[in-house]
Amino acid sequence: MKQVKLNSPKKKVVAIDLLQEIYAFFKPITDKKGVELIIHNDFPEDHQEFLTDKVKLLQILTNLINNAIKFTEKGFIKISASIQDNFFQFEVRDSGCGISKENLSLIFDRFRQIEGKEGTIQGGTGLGLAICKAYIELIGGKIAVFSEPFVGSTFIFTWPFKEIPKNSLI
Repeated sequence: MKQVKLNSPKKKVVAIDLLQEIYAFFKPITDKKGVELIIHNDFPEDHQEFLTDKVKLLQILTNLINNAIKFTEKGFIKISASIQDNFFQFEVRDSGCGISKENLSLIFDRFRQIEGKEGTIQGGTGLGLAICKAYIELIGGKIAVFSEPFVGSTFIFTWPFKEIPKNSLI
């Protein structure tokens, strides 16, 4: 994954707009599947505008949410966003099939696919999580996963940002 580069310019991101964009895009998909989509915004009122690589941030969130949709037959998918020590902290949690302890250490490997229920591979190239991890680490963030089979999975990642001063014209 050494070829992963961050070329996108940093752009102004308004936290609530980002979360609404995610919700508007994924809500019809989760509704069709019968899965509840929950968005939880824990950004403080006075910390809503930031400079960051929105393109890459959306790519990562899209990949994690698509995986949650793929592996969740019923229940919910919850996306939470907050600020922790000058980092965005995003959490994508689902009530899907979960990941076994044996597979947890492998899911960020390139070309690795984890079996879904009944031992079936769910499709894809097995590159999505590896690329997400590479982007996150390249920009100075971290990603972790917690999961229990038949209960669900939680992916948490941190993403650095630069706060826009209140009186800025950006």
